[in-house]
Amino acid sequence: MKKKNIVFIIAYFVILAIPALGMPFFLNAKNTENRKLSEFPSIVEDGRINEKFTDGVDDFVNDRIGFRQYLVTMNTMLKTGVFKQSTEDSIVLGKEGWLFYSDTIDDYMGIQTLSDRNIQNIVNTYEMVSKRLNSDGKTLVFTVIPNKNSVYPEYMPDTYIEGDMGNLFALTKAIDKSDLLYADVKNELTIDNTILYQAADSHWTYEGALLGYKTIMNKSGLSFNEFEGLEFEEKNDWEADLGTMLYSVNAKADLQKYPRYDFSFEYTSHEKEPDSIKLSTYNESGAGNAVVYRDSFMNAGHVYFAENFENCLFSRAFPYKLDLAYDEEADFVLIEIVERNIKNLATTAPVMAAEAVDEEIYKEALKIDSDDFEVSSVNENGYTHVFGVVEGSCLGIDNEIFVKAGNVCYKAFPIYEQSLLESEEMGDNGFSLYIPETEEIKSSDIEVYVRRLD
Repeated sequence: MKKKNIVFIIAYFVILAIPALGMPFFLNAKNTENRKLSEFPSIVEDGRINEKFTDGVDDFVNDRIGFRQYLVTMNTMLKTGVFKQSTEDSIVLGKEGWLFYSDTIDDYMGIQTLSDRNIQNIVNTYEMVSKRLNSDGKTLVFTVIPNKNSVYPEYMPDTYIEGDMGNLFALTKAIDKSDLLYADVKNELTIDNTILYQAADSHWTYEGALLGYKTIMNKSGLSFNEFEGLEFEEKNDWEADLGTMLYSVNAKADLQKYPRYDFSFEYTSHEKEPDSIKLSTYNESGAGNAVVYRDSFMNAGHVYFAENFENCLFSRAFPYKLDLAYDEEADFVLIEIVERNIKNLATTAPVMAAEAVDEEIYKEALKIDSDDFEVSSVNENGYTHVFGVVEGSCLGIDNEIFVKAGNVCYKAFPIYEQSLLESEEMGDNGFSLYIPETEEIKSSDIEVYVRRLD
Protein backbone atom coordinates (compact mmCIF):
# COMPACT_ATOMS: atom_id res chain seq x y z
CA MET A 1 0.00 0.00 0.00
CA LYS A 2 1.34 3.37 -0.93
CA LYS A 3 2.60 5.55 1.91
CA LYS A 4 0.22 8.43 1.06
CA ASN A 5 -2.76 6.07 1.29
CA ILE A 6 -1.68 4.93 4.75
CA VAL A 7 -1.35 8.57 5.85
CA PHE A 8 -4.80 9.32 4.44
CA ILE A 9 -6.38 6.38 6.29
CA ILE A 10 -4.72 7.33 9.58
CA ALA A 11 -5.81 10.97 9.19
CA TYR A 12 -9.35 9.84 8.39
CA PHE A 13 -9.66 7.81 11.59
CA VAL A 14 -7.99 10.51 13.67
CA ILE A 15 -10.59 13.03 12.47
CA LEU A 16 -13.38 10.60 13.31
CA ALA A 17 -11.88 10.09 16.79
CA ILE A 18 -11.49 13.78 17.63
CA PRO A 19 -15.04 14.22 19.08
CA ALA A 20 -14.62 11.15 21.29
CA LEU A 21 -11.09 12.12 22.37
CA GLY A 22 -12.33 15.62 23.21
CA MET A 23 -15.21 14.38 25.36
CA PRO A 24 -13.37 14.69 28.74
CA PHE A 25 -12.93 18.41 28.09
CA PHE A 26 -16.65 18.97 27.44
CA LEU A 27 -18.27 17.11 30.36
CA ASN A 28 -19.01 20.40 32.12
CA ALA A 29 -19.54 22.53 29.03
CA LYS A 30 -22.36 25.07 29.13
CA ASN A 31 -25.64 23.69 27.85
CA THR A 32 -27.33 26.13 25.47
CA GLU A 33 -30.15 23.80 24.44
CA ASN A 34 -33.66 24.17 25.83
CA ARG A 35 -33.58 20.76 27.52
CA LYS A 36 -31.79 18.89 30.28
CA LEU A 37 -28.84 16.81 29.16
CA SER A 38 -28.93 13.06 29.81
CA GLU A 39 -27.39 11.90 33.09
CA PHE A 40 -25.10 8.89 33.32
CA PRO A 41 -27.42 5.92 34.00
CA SER A 42 -27.30 3.56 36.98
CA ILE A 43 -26.59 -0.11 36.37
CA VAL A 44 -29.13 -1.02 39.04
CA GLU A 45 -32.49 0.78 39.45
CA ASP A 46 -35.11 -0.11 42.06
CA GLY A 47 -33.19 -3.25 42.97
CA ARG A 48 -33.10 -4.54 39.39
CA ILE A 49 -30.62 -4.53 36.54
CA ASN A 50 -31.32 -1.51 34.37
CA GLU A 51 -32.23 -3.02 31.00
CA LYS A 52 -31.87 0.38 29.35
CA PHE A 53 -28.35 1.00 30.72
CA THR A 54 -26.65 0.84 27.31
CA ASP A 55 -29.25 3.19 25.80
CA GLY A 56 -28.63 5.58 28.68
CA VAL A 57 -24.87 5.48 28.13
CA ASP A 58 -25.44 6.16 24.44
CA ASP A 59 -27.59 9.24 25.25
CA PHE A 60 -25.02 10.46 27.80
CA VAL A 61 -22.16 10.18 25.30
CA ASN A 62 -24.14 11.80 22.48
CA ASP A 63 -24.97 14.78 24.70
CA ARG A 64 -21.32 15.29 25.74
CA ILE A 65 -19.32 14.27 22.71
CA GLY A 66 -16.39 16.60 22.12
CA PHE A 67 -17.11 19.77 20.10
CA ARG A 68 -20.83 18.83 20.04
CA GLN A 69 -21.99 22.43 20.43
CA TYR A 70 -19.78 23.50 17.53
CA LEU A 71 -21.04 20.70 15.31
CA VAL A 72 -24.63 21.55 16.22
CA THR A 73 -23.95 25.21 15.47
CA MET A 74 -22.44 24.38 12.06
CA ASN A 75 -25.52 22.34 11.21
CA THR A 76 -27.77 25.19 12.33
CA MET A 77 -25.89 27.80 10.32
CA LEU A 78 -26.15 25.61 7.22
CA LYS A 79 -29.89 25.01 7.56
CA THR A 80 -30.87 28.54 8.56
CA GLY A 81 -28.50 30.29 6.16
CA VAL A 82 -28.96 28.14 3.08
CA PHE A 83 -32.30 26.36 3.47
CA LYS A 84 -34.03 28.93 5.74
CA GLN A 85 -35.09 26.14 8.11
CA SER A 86 -34.99 26.12 11.90
CA THR A 87 -33.20 23.20 13.51
CA GLU A 88 -35.22 23.77 16.68
CA ASP A 89 -38.86 22.68 16.51
CA SER A 90 -39.62 25.23 19.23
CA ILE A 91 -38.36 28.19 17.17
CA VAL A 92 -39.74 29.89 14.05
CA LEU A 93 -37.35 31.75 11.76
CA GLY A 94 -38.77 35.18 11.04
CA LYS A 95 -37.73 37.95 8.69
CA GLU A 96 -34.59 40.07 9.16
CA GLY A 97 -33.18 37.72 11.81
CA TRP A 98 -36.23 37.80 14.09
CA LEU A 99 -37.00 34.61 16.01
CA PHE A 100 -40.27 33.47 17.57
CA TYR A 101 -41.52 30.62 19.76
CA SER A 102 -43.38 27.96 17.78
CA ASP A 103 -46.00 27.67 20.52
CA THR A 104 -47.19 31.20 19.67
CA ILE A 105 -48.32 30.21 16.17
CA ASP A 106 -51.92 29.40 17.16
CA ASP A 107 -52.20 32.77 18.90
CA TYR A 108 -50.69 34.53 15.89
CA MET A 109 -53.08 32.84 13.48
CA GLY A 110 -56.07 33.68 15.66
CA ILE A 111 -56.85 30.08 16.59
CA GLN A 112 -58.74 29.89 19.89
CA THR A 113 -57.43 26.74 21.56
CA LEU A 114 -59.44 27.27 24.76
CA SER A 115 -63.17 26.62 24.84
CA ASP A 116 -65.56 29.49 25.56
CA ARG A 117 -66.30 27.84 28.88
CA ASN A 118 -62.59 27.72 29.76
CA ILE A 119 -62.25 31.40 28.90
CA GLN A 120 -65.18 32.23 31.17
CA ASN A 121 -63.78 29.94 33.89
CA ILE A 122 -60.58 31.99 33.94
CA VAL A 123 -62.48 35.27 34.19
CA ASN A 124 -64.77 33.98 36.95
CA THR A 125 -61.80 32.62 38.92
CA TYR A 126 -59.81 35.83 38.93
CA GLU A 127 -62.90 37.93 39.50
CA MET A 128 -63.42 35.85 42.67
CA VAL A 129 -59.80 36.53 43.65
CA SER A 130 -60.20 40.24 42.92
CA LYS A 131 -63.36 40.60 45.01
CA ARG A 132 -61.69 38.86 47.96
CA LEU A 133 -58.61 41.07 47.80
CA ASN A 134 -60.63 44.23 47.24
CA SER A 135 -62.81 43.47 50.24
CA ASP A 136 -59.61 43.41 52.31
CA GLY A 137 -58.42 46.76 50.97
CA LYS A 138 -56.06 45.43 48.31
CA THR A 139 -56.02 46.46 44.65
CA LEU A 140 -55.62 43.66 42.11
CA VAL A 141 -54.66 44.26 38.49
CA PHE A 142 -54.62 41.41 35.98
CA THR A 143 -52.61 41.64 32.77
CA VAL A 144 -51.50 39.52 29.82
CA ILE A 145 -48.25 40.42 28.07
CA PRO A 146 -48.62 39.77 24.31
CA ASN A 147 -46.42 37.37 22.40
CA LYS A 148 -43.76 39.08 20.31
CA ASN A 149 -45.44 38.22 17.02
CA SER A 150 -48.74 39.65 18.30
CA VAL A 151 -47.03 43.05 18.42
CA TYR A 152 -44.68 42.72 15.44
CA PRO A 153 -46.45 40.51 12.87
CA GLU A 154 -44.45 42.09 10.05
CA TYR A 155 -41.43 39.97 11.05
CA MET A 156 -43.25 36.64 10.89
CA PRO A 157 -42.65 34.44 7.80
CA ASP A 158 -45.30 34.65 5.09
CA THR A 159 -46.15 30.96 5.54
CA TYR A 160 -48.30 31.95 8.53
CA ILE A 161 -51.42 34.09 8.11
CA GLU A 162 -52.17 36.52 10.91
CA GLY A 163 -55.61 36.13 12.52
CA ASP A 164 -57.75 38.47 14.59
CA MET A 165 -59.16 36.11 17.21
CA GLY A 166 -57.38 33.67 19.53
CA ASN A 167 -57.28 33.08 23.28
CA LEU A 168 -56.27 36.63 24.22
CA PHE A 169 -59.01 38.18 22.10
CA ALA A 170 -61.65 35.91 23.67
CA LEU A 171 -60.28 36.50 27.18
CA THR A 172 -60.19 40.28 26.79
CA LYS A 173 -63.75 40.28 25.45
CA ALA A 174 -64.96 38.25 28.44
CA ILE A 175 -63.05 40.45 30.91
CA ASP A 176 -64.75 43.55 29.48
CA LYS A 177 -68.04 42.19 30.86
CA SER A 178 -66.57 41.58 34.33
CA ASP A 179 -65.43 43.74 37.24
CA LEU A 180 -61.83 42.58 36.87
CA LEU A 181 -59.26 45.37 36.53
CA TYR A 182 -57.43 44.48 33.33
CA ALA A 183 -54.39 46.37 32.01
CA ASP A 184 -54.42 46.12 28.21
CA VAL A 185 -50.68 46.13 27.60
CA LYS A 186 -51.05 44.79 24.05
CA ASN A 187 -53.03 47.84 22.98
CA GLU A 188 -50.38 50.22 24.31
CA LEU A 189 -47.53 48.28 22.72
CA THR A 190 -49.17 48.07 19.30
CA ILE A 191 -49.90 51.80 19.06
CA ASP A 192 -46.29 52.67 19.99
CA ASN A 193 -44.02 53.04 16.95
CA THR A 194 -40.87 52.07 18.85
CA ILE A 195 -39.43 48.54 18.65
CA LEU A 196 -39.89 47.36 22.22
CA TYR A 197 -39.11 43.64 21.89
CA GLN A 198 -35.79 42.00 21.00
CA ALA A 199 -35.23 40.33 17.65
CA ALA A 200 -33.51 37.16 18.92
CA ASP A 201 -35.10 37.07 22.37
CA SER A 202 -38.69 36.25 23.32
CA HIS A 203 -39.02 39.23 25.67
CA TRP A 204 -39.36 42.96 25.64
CA THR A 205 -36.58 45.47 26.31
CA TYR A 206 -36.36 47.57 29.46
CA GLU A 207 -38.05 50.30 27.44
CA GLY A 208 -40.94 47.98 26.59
CA ALA A 209 -41.15 46.93 30.24
CA LEU A 210 -41.46 50.58 31.29
CA LEU A 211 -44.46 51.03 28.99
CA GLY A 212 -45.97 47.87 30.47
CA TYR A 213 -45.37 49.16 34.02
CA LYS A 214 -47.04 52.49 33.26
CA THR A 215 -50.05 50.78 31.66
CA ILE A 216 -50.49 48.52 34.69
CA MET A 217 -50.11 51.28 37.26
CA ASN A 218 -52.44 53.60 35.35
CA LYS A 219 -55.10 50.88 35.53
CA SER A 220 -54.59 50.49 39.28
CA GLY A 221 -55.73 54.04 39.98
CA LEU A 222 -52.85 54.45 42.45
CA SER A 223 -50.33 57.28 42.33
CA PHE A 224 -46.98 56.07 41.08
CA ASN A 225 -43.52 57.02 39.87
CA GLU A 226 -43.89 57.69 36.13
CA PHE A 227 -40.13 57.93 35.48
CA GLU A 228 -40.68 61.07 33.43
CA GLY A 229 -37.94 61.85 30.96
CA LEU A 230 -36.23 58.48 31.42
CA GLU A 231 -33.80 57.79 28.58
CA PHE A 232 -32.27 54.51 27.45
CA GLU A 233 -28.80 53.43 26.38
CA GLU A 234 -28.54 50.87 23.58
CA LYS A 235 -25.99 48.06 23.86
CA ASN A 236 -25.51 44.92 21.78
CA ASP A 237 -24.63 42.74 24.76
CA TRP A 238 -27.79 40.77 25.61
CA GLU A 239 -27.64 36.96 25.66
CA ALA A 240 -30.86 36.28 23.77
CA ASP A 241 -32.78 33.16 24.81
CA LEU A 242 -34.02 32.14 21.33
CA GLY A 243 -30.77 33.02 19.61
CA THR A 244 -28.75 31.00 22.11
CA MET A 245 -31.08 28.01 21.80
CA LEU A 246 -30.81 28.07 18.01
CA TYR A 247 -27.23 29.11 17.30
CA SER A 248 -25.52 27.85 20.45
CA VAL A 249 -21.86 28.95 20.64
CA ASN A 250 -22.23 31.16 17.56
CA ALA A 251 -25.19 33.15 18.89
CA LYS A 252 -24.81 36.89 18.52
CA ALA A 253 -25.56 39.27 21.36
CA ASP A 254 -28.90 41.04 20.94
CA LEU A 255 -29.73 44.72 21.34
CA GLN A 256 -30.90 45.80 24.79
CA LYS A 257 -32.10 49.23 25.87
CA TYR A 258 -30.88 49.93 29.41
CA PRO A 259 -32.51 52.66 31.52
CA ARG A 260 -30.27 55.59 32.41
CA TYR A 261 -31.58 55.84 35.93
CA ASP A 262 -30.03 55.59 39.37
CA PHE A 263 -32.33 53.02 41.00
CA SER A 264 -32.35 53.31 44.79
CA PHE A 265 -34.10 50.06 45.76
CA GLU A 266 -32.17 47.17 47.27
CA TYR A 267 -32.71 43.43 47.23
CA THR A 268 -33.68 41.94 50.57
CA SER A 269 -34.05 38.34 49.43
CA HIS A 270 -31.26 35.79 49.43
CA GLU A 271 -31.73 35.39 45.68
CA LYS A 272 -31.03 38.52 43.67
CA GLU A 273 -31.13 37.34 40.06
CA PRO A 274 -34.06 38.77 38.04
CA ASP A 275 -35.34 35.28 37.13
CA SER A 276 -35.39 34.02 40.74
CA ILE A 277 -38.50 32.15 41.86
CA LYS A 278 -38.84 34.53 44.80
CA LEU A 279 -37.39 38.02 44.83
CA SER A 280 -37.99 40.77 47.38
CA THR A 281 -36.94 44.42 47.38
CA TYR A 282 -37.00 47.47 49.66
CA ASN A 283 -36.94 51.16 48.81
CA GLU A 284 -37.18 53.60 51.68
CA SER A 285 -38.43 56.32 49.34
CA GLY A 286 -41.14 54.09 47.89
CA ALA A 287 -44.77 53.98 49.02
CA GLY A 288 -46.86 50.96 49.98
CA ASN A 289 -46.34 47.22 49.64
CA ALA A 290 -46.83 45.12 46.52
CA VAL A 291 -46.90 41.45 45.54
CA VAL A 292 -46.30 40.65 41.88
CA TYR A 293 -47.14 37.19 40.55
CA ARG A 294 -45.07 37.12 37.43
CA ASP A 295 -43.18 35.27 34.71
CA SER A 296 -39.96 36.00 32.85
CA PHE A 297 -41.29 39.26 31.38
CA MET A 298 -40.75 40.79 34.81
CA ASN A 299 -37.03 40.07 34.61
CA ALA A 300 -36.79 43.49 32.97
CA GLY A 301 -39.99 44.95 34.41
CA HIS A 302 -39.40 44.31 38.11
CA VAL A 303 -37.00 47.24 38.54
CA TYR A 304 -39.77 49.80 38.02
CA PHE A 305 -42.11 48.20 40.56
CA ALA A 306 -39.23 47.76 43.02
CA GLU A 307 -38.42 51.44 42.71
CA ASN A 308 -42.05 52.51 43.12
CA PHE A 309 -43.04 50.53 46.23
CA GLU A 310 -41.44 50.49 49.65
CA ASN A 311 -41.63 46.70 49.82
CA CYS A 312 -42.16 44.49 46.81
CA LEU A 313 -42.30 40.71 46.53
CA PHE A 314 -42.01 39.04 43.11
CA SER A 315 -43.10 35.42 42.86
CA ARG A 316 -42.64 33.10 39.86
CA ALA A 317 -44.21 30.16 41.70
CA PHE A 318 -47.22 28.56 40.05
CA PRO A 319 -49.96 28.02 41.11
CA TYR A 320 -50.23 31.51 42.56
CA LYS A 321 -50.14 31.39 46.36
CA LEU A 322 -52.41 34.29 47.26
CA ASP A 323 -51.63 34.02 50.96
CA LEU A 324 -48.47 35.98 50.08
CA ALA A 325 -50.60 39.07 49.50
CA TYR A 326 -51.67 38.88 53.14
CA ASP A 327 -48.31 37.80 54.54
CA GLU A 328 -46.69 40.82 52.89
CA GLU A 329 -49.56 43.18 53.86
CA ALA A 330 -49.78 44.18 50.20
CA ASP A 331 -51.71 47.25 49.10
CA PHE A 332 -51.24 46.34 45.43
CA VAL A 333 -51.32 42.90 43.79
CA LEU A 334 -50.44 42.16 40.17
CA ILE A 335 -51.05 38.94 38.26
CA GLU A 336 -49.02 38.98 35.04
CA ILE A 337 -48.74 36.20 32.47
CA VAL A 338 -47.58 36.02 28.85
CA GLU A 339 -50.15 35.35 26.12
CA ARG A 340 -48.83 31.92 25.13
CA ASN A 341 -49.37 30.65 28.69
CA ILE A 342 -53.00 31.73 29.13
CA LYS A 343 -53.94 28.05 28.94
CA ASN A 344 -52.18 27.44 32.27
CA LEU A 345 -54.79 29.58 34.02
CA ALA A 346 -57.50 27.16 32.87
CA THR A 347 -55.76 24.06 34.23
CA THR A 348 -54.46 25.18 37.65
CA ALA A 349 -56.40 27.12 40.27
CA PRO A 350 -54.76 29.74 42.49
CA VAL A 351 -54.17 28.81 46.13
CA MET A 352 -56.62 30.76 48.28
CA ALA A 353 -58.88 29.75 51.16
CA ALA A 354 -62.34 28.99 49.81
CA GLU A 355 -65.15 31.37 50.65
CA ALA A 356 -68.00 29.94 52.70
CA VAL A 357 -71.46 30.90 51.45
CA ASP A 358 -74.85 31.12 53.10
CA GLU A 359 -77.38 28.35 52.55
CA GLU A 360 -79.82 30.51 50.65
CA ILE A 361 -77.16 31.10 47.98
CA TYR A 362 -76.32 27.51 47.10
CA LYS A 363 -79.88 26.29 47.63
CA GLU A 364 -80.84 28.38 44.60
CA ALA A 365 -78.43 26.30 42.53
CA LEU A 366 -79.00 22.85 41.01
CA LYS A 367 -77.82 20.00 43.19
CA ILE A 368 -75.75 17.62 41.07
CA ASP A 369 -76.54 13.92 41.34
CA SER A 370 -73.66 11.92 42.85
CA ASP A 371 -73.37 9.97 39.59
CA ASP A 372 -72.70 13.21 37.71
CA PHE A 373 -69.59 14.38 39.55
CA GLU A 374 -66.28 12.98 40.75
CA VAL A 375 -64.24 14.40 43.61
CA SER A 376 -60.79 13.89 45.11
CA SER A 377 -58.73 15.64 47.76
CA VAL A 378 -55.10 16.02 48.77
CA ASN A 379 -53.42 17.88 51.64
CA GLU A 380 -51.08 20.60 50.39
CA ASN A 381 -50.00 24.14 51.19
CA GLY A 382 -51.67 23.94 54.60
CA TYR A 383 -55.05 23.20 53.02
CA THR A 384 -57.15 20.27 51.95
CA HIS A 385 -57.30 20.74 48.23
CA VAL A 386 -60.64 19.45 46.97
CA PHE A 387 -60.99 19.06 43.21
CA GLY A 388 -63.04 17.16 40.69
CA VAL A 389 -65.21 17.20 37.61
CA VAL A 390 -68.89 17.73 36.87
CA GLU A 391 -70.71 16.05 34.01
CA GLY A 392 -70.46 18.57 31.17
CA SER A 393 -74.17 18.43 30.35
CA CYS A 394 -74.89 19.94 33.78
CA LEU A 395 -72.94 23.08 32.90
CA GLY A 396 -73.42 26.09 30.66
CA ILE A 397 -70.72 28.46 29.41
CA ASP A 398 -70.88 30.60 32.54
CA ASN A 399 -71.30 28.84 35.90
CA GLU A 400 -70.96 29.18 39.63
CA ILE A 401 -69.97 25.93 41.35
CA PHE A 402 -70.55 25.29 45.05
CA VAL A 403 -69.10 22.42 47.06
CA LYS A 404 -70.63 21.45 50.37
CA ALA A 405 -68.24 19.60 52.69
CA GLY A 406 -69.93 18.50 55.88
CA ASN A 407 -72.01 21.38 57.18
CA VAL A 408 -70.19 24.13 55.30
CA CYS A 409 -70.69 25.12 51.68
CA TYR A 410 -67.96 26.87 49.71
CA LYS A 411 -67.77 28.61 46.37
CA ALA A 412 -65.25 26.76 44.20
CA PHE A 413 -63.01 27.94 41.40
CA PRO A 414 -64.38 26.55 38.10
CA ILE A 415 -60.96 25.16 37.18
CA TYR A 416 -60.14 21.75 35.70
CA GLU A 417 -57.01 20.56 37.57
CA GLN A 418 -55.51 18.73 34.62
CA SER A 419 -52.31 17.43 36.26
CA LEU A 420 -54.05 16.31 39.45
CA LEU A 421 -56.77 14.62 37.43
CA GLU A 422 -54.01 12.95 35.39
CA SER A 423 -55.76 13.85 32.17
CA GLU A 424 -54.00 14.09 28.83
CA GLU A 425 -56.73 16.39 27.55
CA MET A 426 -57.61 19.83 28.83
CA GLY A 427 -61.11 19.91 30.30
CA ASP A 428 -63.47 22.77 31.10
CA ASN A 429 -65.85 21.03 33.50
CA GLY A 430 -63.79 20.97 36.67
CA PHE A 431 -63.85 22.59 40.10
CA SER A 432 -61.15 23.32 42.65
CA LEU A 433 -61.08 24.77 46.16
CA TYR A 434 -58.80 24.97 49.18
CA ILE A 435 -60.24 24.31 52.65
CA PRO A 436 -58.22 24.79 55.87
CA GLU A 437 -56.53 21.49 56.70
CA THR A 438 -57.94 21.47 60.23
CA GLU A 439 -61.33 20.58 58.82
CA GLU A 440 -61.78 16.88 58.05
CA ILE A 441 -63.13 16.27 54.57
CA LYS A 442 -64.74 13.01 53.50
CA SER A 443 -65.53 12.47 49.82
CA SER A 444 -68.74 10.68 50.77
CA ASP A 445 -69.97 13.82 52.56
CA ILE A 446 -69.41 16.16 49.62
CA GLU A 447 -72.27 17.67 47.65
CA VAL A 448 -71.92 19.73 44.47
CA TYR A 449 -74.24 22.51 43.29
CA VAL A 450 -74.17 24.42 40.00
CA ARG A 451 -75.79 27.71 39.13
CA ARG A 452 -75.73 28.49 35.43
CA LEU A 453 -75.29 32.19 34.70
CA ASP A 454 -75.69 32.11 30.92
